[in-house]
Amino acid sequence: MDRITLSNAEIFDGERALPGRSAVHIAGDKIVGVGPVPAGFEADETIDCSGMTVMPGMVSCHYHASMNFLKVSTFFDQPTGTERPPGVLMLSAANALKAALMTGYTGVIGAGSSDYIDPQLKMAMNEGIIVGPRILPCSHGLDTPGHSLNDPANMYWWKDMQKVGSFMFCSGPDEFQKAIRQEVRRGAEIIKIFATTGHGAEEPRNIKGFTTRELEAIVEA
Repeated sequence: MDRITLSNAEIFDGERALPGRSAVHIAGDKIVGVGPVPAGFEADETIDCSGMTVMPGMVSCHYHASMNFLKVSTFFDQPTGTERPPGVLMLSAANALKAALMTGYTGVIGAGSSDYIDPQLKMAMNEGIIVGPRILPCSHGLDTPGHSLNDPANMYWWKDMQKVGSFMFCSGPDEFQKAIRQEVRRGAEIIKIFATTGHGAEEPRNIKGFTTRELEAIVEA
């Protein structure tokens, strides 16, 4: 078991900054003391954290690991999740997760991805293939074909796309329940739906998206 002491650190415990500089003592994956050295503890390594702050890991509550090629100027030109081939998006997402971990995030909550990338990232981390913060994987963004007309996947209606990029389109309670069960079976732990338009985009008031029964079916699924 590795035993590490982080010395001379400014410490923020998540609620308040502790006075002065202090030390954090770690044994394996547990913090065993803050301040004085615990009885019987002898560090294998001491890291001088002068000028640094030790704090709990942060959690991003809306995280798109694979959307690293999006540009504001072209956001509405193509469906999100189609900017690059799936393999390239996956590798980019793995790099993004590592960067998140290295900048202090120990948890991220997925907010949607294409090609079931979120669940695959969790699988890869569990198997030790990549490193990153804990991830709560999200589904595709579920929507209706007559809703969110500002989304490219719906704008190009003549292509009649059921699933494209990070979007999946359903009509009727049965289709939504079937889609959700598939998403869960493939590793999604959060189901994302586009009940209203987002990102500051306006939508005509006469456009109806989800029916009440569709929303009820989504919850029941």
